[in-house]
Amino acid sequence: TTGTLLNAADGVLRVLQGTGGGRVINAELDNRGTLEVAANLELLAGANHRNSGLMEVTAGTTTVSAGSFSNQGETRVMAAATLVLSGAALANSATGLLSGTGTLDLSAASAATNVGVVAPGVSSGTLRVTGDYPQSAGGRLQLEIGGFTPTTQYDRLMVSGQALLGGLVRATLVNGFLPKKDDAFTVLTYASRNGSFAAVQSAEPERIAWRMQYGATSAQLIVANTAPTLAAIANQTVNEETVLSLTPTATDQDLPPQTFTYSLTTAPAGMTINPSSGLITWTPAEAQGPGVHNVTVRVTDNGTPALGHTTSFSVTVNEVNLAPVLPALPDATMIHAGTTFTANLSATDSDLPANTLTYSLPTGPSDATLSPAGVVSWSAPVTAAGTVADFTVGVTDNGLPTASDNRSFQVQVTGRLEILSSAQTGAQLEVTWRAIPGRIYRLIASDTLPATEWTPVPGDIEATGATATKTIPIGALAGGNYFRVELVGE
Repeated sequence: TTGTLLNAADGVLRVLQGTGGGRVINAELDNRGTLEVAANLELLAGANHRNSGLMEVTAGTTTVSAGSFSNQGETRVMAAATLVLSGAALANSATGLLSGTGTLDLSAASAATNVGVVAPGVSSGTLRVTGDYPQSAGGRLQLEIGGFTPTTQYDRLMVSGQALLGGLVRATLVNGFLPKKDDAFTVLTYASRNGSFAAVQSAEPERIAWRMQYGATSAQLIVANTAPTLAAIANQTVNEETVLSLTPTATDQDLPPQTFTYSLTTAPAGMTINPSSGLITWTPAEAQGPGVHNVTVRVTDNGTPALGHTTSFSVTVNEVNLAPVLPALPDATMIHAGTTFTANLSATDSDLPANTLTYSLPTGPSDATLSPAGVVSWSAPVTAAGTVADFTVGVTDNGLPTASDNRSFQVQVTGRLEILSSAQTGAQLEVTWRAIPGRIYRLIASDTLPATEWTPVPGDIEATGATATKTIPIGALAGGNYFRVELVGE
């Protein structure tokens, strides 16, 4: 028979044991689907056979004589089966996977190249190679490690001839197994060895690092380092502007004990961690509450290579309502009867987001007023001269719960601002008026009454007592002058 036997991608071809001896495929095999072989099978001699699907040999001996066998999919040889290349060439391509727990007989192969993956076992198991085992730079030996017993708990490749090594080893932990530093696993045996694997990859590079150690007839996969473990940290709650402190707990099974270094990979502004002890401290600022802040902590050991572990938690910052603050207000302020007293309360509140402030005037003269902006105003009547007015002012925010501040002060009312006397002394005129110490007054003059214009007399006067006096040279007067006094400053 000539031609090609094509098993399409969705096809299933089964070779089963029966009467009449072994089975023969007298055609070039092109398997793109599933080929199940459970009997002795011979493939057409001298043909170039290809597998880009799944070829599973579960029993008997499958023989490729002369020609070639190109594996571009998965060829799985199980425990009771053997795949023999007799005078034929094997090519395990970059997309190819050779797996199983049976035997791959390359002792009489005309050539063998391997730039794909070889994975002993189906879960854990031993794959045997009769003859030499080639693995080129692009190849990968893929191993599962789930315990200390070969075949049943970890994978092994047994080569009867020479192991021609290159490419990579990739190790994957299974079944929750985590060995410790310096634990060793004999994953490869051989009669002799040429070359070494270029690198050992870990499928869990954050948890474990590996190295290879070669002996005369075997190679061991050895744990170079395992990562420390950070215990889970519960989510935290803290009030704003209140100190939060906690210390993560890290453990490491490696011996001798290693040194840990702690760091924060994600943290809110202002949070710090002690690199040696791991103590985390943070005082959330007013602007950071209310809110939820994510934190990621990392611990790193000093092994070779250094490995680390991270854990994350959140911190909920509660808003704490701070009371608004009224400024200090001068007590015993003096004013003249008939003038107006004003005070701008201008309270401050450090809460963020900003609260709404409401001012109040619980105590004060009945005719005193308070604006929504916090300006107190009172026009003292002339009849209030010689009295003292008591004021209490307050401010309240709209936080939860509300908070407030209060201030009390007094306003003393002295006599109305008026000229008490004027007298000529020699060539000078002295004008005296009622005053409040520390206030600044100005005389203004007019030639006529009613006045259409008042002209300031040069030289303001700062009062030092209950009265103030301005001395004016007579020559500076135009005669018949009239005077008034006004308060211009404090």
